[in-house]
Amino acid sequence: MKRIEIGIVALCLIVAAFSIQRLFFNRTQSRNMSSLGAIGTVTPMGADVRLKSQTNDWAALENTEPVVKYDRVFTGPQSRALVSLESGSHLLVSPQTLVIISENEGLKELSLESGAFVSKMKKGDRIAIRQGAKSFVIEGDGQALIRKTDQNIHIGLLSGDLKVQENQKEDNLKAGDEIEWSEIEGLLKDKVKNAISLMSPMDGLLWSATDAKIDFTWSRSKAGESSI
Repeated sequence: MKRIEIGIVALCLIVAAFSIQRLFFNRTQSRNMSSLGAIGTVTPMGADVRLKSQTNDWAALENTEPVVKYDRVFTGPQSRALVSLESGSHLLVSPQTLVIISENEGLKELSLESGAFVSKMKKGDRIAIRQGAKSFVIEGDGQALIRKTDQNIHIGLLSGDLKVQENQKEDNLKAGDEIEWSEIEGLLKDKVKNAISLMSPMDGLLWSATDAKIDFTWSRSKAGESSI
C-alpha cells in the first residue's frame, strides 16, 4: 500500500515538474520567437523592473530582453530601465514609470502612461510620443527629459537640439528650453527658457533623477530666484 502511495506521489511530482518546465519553455520560446520582430532591447537597472507583452503577463526583468510592438515596461522605486531602439536612439526610463513601446509604419511610438524618461536621440532619428488618439514627433540629436504631469506631457531639452512637430506646428528647442503638450489642445506654450541649465561632463546618457548624483556647473541666463 505504501509503495502505491509513494508511486502516486512520485508521479504527481513528475507531472508538476513537467508542467512547470513546459510553461517556462513556452514563455521563453514566445519571447525568442517575438524577438524576430524586435524593435529594440530593454535592460533592467535596479531590483524592480517588469516587462509585459500582449501574450504574457507581467514578469520581472532580470536580463536584457528584446522589445516588440506593444510591450510595456514598468520601473519601481529606485529602479530604472535602459531601452535601446534598433534605430540607434536610447531611453533611460526613470523610477516609477510606465511606458508602452510600439511602432507604426517604421516610426517608433512611445506612450508615457506615468513617470518620465530621458531620451538620447540619434541624429536623424524620429520618435512619436503618443497619448490617446493623438501624438507629436521629436527629431534631433539632443537629450530631452520627457515627463507626464496630470494629462500633459512636458519636454525639456537637456543638451543638443530637438525639433517638436505636431501636424503643421513645429518648434525648435535648444538646451534649456521646455515645451508643454496636451492631447486636447496640442502644443500649449511657446518654449520657455529655463534660468538654470545643468551641464554634465559625462559622455553618453545624461542621468537625471531625483535620487541620482551628477557633477555639474551653474549656467545662469539672468539674476533672480531659481529652483530645480
